[in-house]
Amino acid sequence: MTGSVRGIGGGFEITFHGVRGSTPCHGESTSRYGGNTSCVSMAVPGHDPILFDLGTGLRYFGVGFPQNLVFHGTCLLSHLHWDHVQGLPFFRSGDRPDANTRVLVPEQGVPPFELLSQMMSPPAFPIRPDELRGTWSFESIDEGEHTVEGFAVL
Repeated sequence: MTGSVRGIGGGFEITFHGVRGSTPCHGESTSRYGGNTSCVSMAVPGHDPILFDLGTGLRYFGVGFPQNLVFHGTCLLSHLHWDHVQGLPFFRSGDRPDANTRVLVPEQGVPPFELLSQMMSPPAFPIRPDELRGTWSFESIDEGEHTVEGFAVL
């Protein structure tokens, strides 16, 4: 289940691809808000998209777009709980040879690629983040105000 909010005059669109916490699930009890974990996208004409969190709702990013949708944008993680990153290996629009994906991870004192590799690598998962297709960068971001895709993010 997804929901969208459009800005005044259609200047931006926020889509909720997943809003559930902790663990994805399905069934009648989750039909109102959906059973996918955290993933929200922001689309603004003339700007690359920003994805907030990479939960299981990420699988639905791009659904309804042309099949050749290739991601060029930034993913901003709020924190590193499993429900906020478990959609990463299933990100079809980012796992393409011509995609360009920047992932911003909250500063933890450990390189972000190493942190994500702890969750996404054998034996827990068959591939590591560096085996995703396309161009990927994994960067740390500390508290404070930053510019992301031309927007101030606090």
